[in-house]
Amino acid sequence: MKKNIIFFLLVFLIGHVAFSQYKLTYSQSGFLNDNCSKYEDLVLEIGIEEAGNFTTLESANCGRAIQSSGIVYLNSKPNSIRFREWNYISETHNISYRNNSNCKLETIILATTSGEEVTISFNLTPNFIISAITPTSQLVSACNKIIISSPDTYNLEFYNWQYNFNSSGWINLSNFYGKNKLEIGLSEIPNLAIGQTVHFRISNCTNSNILSYSFTNCSPKIQELRKSDITCSYLNDGSMSILFERKLESYEKLNINLLKLFTSGYSIIKDKNDQTYDSTTLLYNWPENLDAGTYKIKYQITPIGDPVESAPFTINPATPLTFELQNPKNPSCFGAEDGSVDILITRGVPKFFEVDGDSVIPNELGPNLYRINNLKAKPDGHKIKVTDANNCIDNGKYD
Repeated sequence: MKKNIIFFLLVFLIGHVAFSQYKLTYSQSGFLNDNCSKYEDLVLEIGIEEAGNFTTLESANCGRAIQSSGIVYLNSKPNSIRFREWNYISETHNISYRNNSNCKLETIILATTSGEEVTISFNLTPNFIISAITPTSQLVSACNKIIISSPDTYNLEFYNWQYNFNSSGWINLSNFYGKNKLEIGLSEIPNLAIGQTVHFRISNCTNSNILSYSFTNCSPKIQELRKSDITCSYLNDGSMSILFERKLESYEKLNINLLKLFTSGYSIIKDKNDQTYDSTTLLYNWPENLDAGTYKIKYQITPIGDPVESAPFTINPATPLTFELQNPKNPSCFGAEDGSVDILITRGVPKFFEVDGDSVIPNELGPNLYRINNLKAKPDGHKIKVTDANNCIDNGKYD
């Protein structure tokens, strides 16, 4: 007596789909072991022959099979399909993939041990997904590259990267064919301009998810960094300005960090956000005075410019101007104006001398030694003031 049987599809764990690399859609029609006298299982399975790694698609006891189909998720790309009756392998068929495959296999006909034929059709597609490594947002500076990755477990022919912008259709990135990682910059995408959105995917037999990006301007580069040292030892009036190479666009702002060198290294001491600078001079002036020390700046434009760091620059302290009064001589007699006093410059370079608020020109007696003559007697004494080229004085004296 013939027995009618139905193939039983294996049930896979739901979680298996998320970790599988390939999606196999198949259908079969025909007879399996129609006149079997023993109640042995006949199994249809697919897998990798060299590794002996097979996945059961369907199985049946002796009897007539009905037409069926199913979807199975696989971790590896199969190269063989076979019937197996207990430990006996009734037939193995090697799967030949076309070069640069579209993932569709031609129909395969397998024969059982009793001579029945089963027609099997396949469609094997990657179950792939692409993920952003950098940047993690949709905006990317034109000075940086986009890096997108796909799992490295697919056969090479599946890595067919494409891009699309301006609804111009999908274009192959032939330089990245067969590579599981795409690393690409603005200049490598023909005719793509700042502000346009570009889309990326992998497409071979099926399409991956799509990642989209928009390139923004590079942060403006430094043409020249200008700085001024401390003028007087008792002031903290150092300054810094930056001459940039280009103007800011109307939608761009400049975010700047000022870092100072300490014994433990550089630390941020000031932040200036949403800054602008003159579009004609291209000059940005740091809005606060700086004390002596070694600095550098880090800056970035918004939205999403590349970070730029300057070379270190040093604001040097001023050399203090100090002096001592020596050898004062009184006038020779009442009403005479032949008194004098010597001035020894102990540090700094003098430029101007004053007596009681009036400018005088002293005699230079030697290195750093000057004499003011023509002094008359004065009950409350004379006030001597010495200044250098920066109009700095001896901050501790006004004798």
